Amino acid sequence: MNNNENMNAENDLLNRSFIILDGLTDSYSKYTTIRELFEVYKRLTLDKEQRIEDKITWENDFKSYSALDKKNFVEIHYHYKFLEPTEQNIDLWETYHRRKWLG
Repeated sequence: MNNNENMNAENDLLNRSFIILDGLTDSYSKYTTIRELFEVYKRLTLDKEQRIEDKITWENDFKSYSALDKKNFVEIHYHYKFLEPTEQNIDLWETYHRRKWLG
């Protein structure tokens, strides 16, 4: 895969719609992409760090993250699950949020 194809694959994964389930609360996220959820939790991670050195370390780490790294970060550190948007998962998401899933 050439560099351009790799970048397209990365963007495809980051922007692909998922049903996102919080593994701790069994609630469904209002966000539907890895990109959206990662940005929220990247900011939260940086905001909670007290030491500037730790913030810099996280910022540098985040800059090198691939799409899969970003997905793994929110799965491992924040216990989210990225579910395929099957008919059943969409029904569950819509029931939870009381609105149409536009993923």
